[in-house]
Amino acid sequence: MNGTVKSISVLIITILLQILIFRFGIFAGGKAIIFFHLYGLVLLPIGWHKTTYLFFGTITGAIVDLVLLGGGLHMASGAILGLTLPHISVAIAPRDGFQKGHVICALKDGWMRFLSYCFLVSTLYSFGLFAIEGGRLGIILVALWKAILSGSLTVILMGLSQGLFGLKRKNKKSKVSAYPWS
Repeated sequence: MNGTVKSISVLIITILLQILIFRFGIFAGGKAIIFFHLYGLVLLPIGWHKTTYLFFGTITGAIVDLVLLGGGLHMASGAILGLTLPHISVAIAPRDGFQKGHVICALKDGWMRFLSYCFLVSTLYSFGLFAIEGGRLGIILVALWKAILSGSLTVILMGLSQGLFGLKRKNKKSKVSAYPWS
């Protein structure tokens, strides 16, 4: 399957899961919220044009807003995330950078890089949502605390999803064998 089609289909599935299941993932009186639809945005290929990320982030937020009656908070946070997603991927890239069309996953890039990318994406989205929801500069530190808490919960869920449903190794056995029949 084409990588672009696969990424967009995963994005659609994660939006549906956010709407159907994870909209009830609100903890600590609204201080920690699970944003599972970000997993679809994390799995978008690297190297697209910046406006494409802006489009996908905004449309994703708008769909979640329409269904969950968010009042535009998710759309604004999605737009902020769409603007900064290319910069986040550059920040965590290895020395030689990522190839165009590369999808960040734990098997190819390692768990540390994958989880740090997920944490930056989910914390930035959460910070945008809580800062806009607060509406004044005096609540920025509270919004940052809520963003770190929500980002941590979302990263745990993304890590579980990547471990269960992410790419698997094609062959666990070694290609070199001492036996000719194996």
